[in-house]
Amino acid sequence: MVINEIVHVLVSPPDNIDTNLVKQAAVILKKDPYATRLLLSGKIPKIIAHYPGIEEAELIIKPLKTLGLVAVALIDSELAESPLTRFRAYALKLADREVTFSAVC
Repeated sequence: MVINEIVHVLVSPPDNIDTNLVKQAAVILKKDPYATRLLLSGKIPKIIAHYPGIEEAELIIKPLKTLGLVAVALIDSELAESPLTRFRAYALKLADREVTFSAVC
């Protein structure tokens, strides 16, 4: 027996947010444009929606990708995992305004 888990949709904020992009994303997400602009702003990926199964989430992800957004689905149990078990950095490079982690020693 397969139990449907909550599926979260994450979007990486675009470099430039224009009014047309916000309006189209708002229609897809069934949210008002102001709330959608807030979800798409910033510099880190955000959870923008929750669905009862992967099929429902995919129906939203495909049109978001068509708009040029980077969108992915994440199952609730994956979100609860410790990031230490999924990501391991062996090297750290400091630049002017950024930090880069890598798996290369």
